[in-house]
Amino acid sequence: MSGWTSVRSDANCERVRAQVATWYQTREYIKGNYRISNDDGNTLTLLFGFDDGRSQMVLITGHNIGASEWMVIASPIAKSWEINLSQALERVGGMVVGGLGLVGDYVVLEHAVALANVDANEIDEPMRLIAGSA
Repeated sequence: MSGWTSVRSDANCERVRAQVATWYQTREYIKGNYRISNDDGNTLTLLFGFDDGRSQMVLITGHNIGASEWMVIASPIAKSWEINLSQALERVGGMVVGGLGLVGDYVVLEHAVALANVDANEIDEPMRLIAGSA
């Protein structure tokens, strides 16, 4: 999973290793450190590129569950009728980060992160792992 190129490449951008605790702060952190393809206010879309020429779309969405704010990192794998679900479940079953879900017609690899007291590393690493594994 080395060689991902979604981190902003301009010389003046330094990664901020601060704690972020709200969806607004998380969005601002991601927007300041990654190239965003689309931002509709509640969902950020990123396109990760890899050294092998592959690219992978990642959607990051904010959610409120009771008084807690969460983000869900999701990346489409395939249309539901194009995938062997048993094989996909077996492969994902051995992963520490992520689980399978269905969004519309697409099977997605997704991971949820509670934002209270979250550190930037707890955003960066799951995004990297989801993009690289999807």
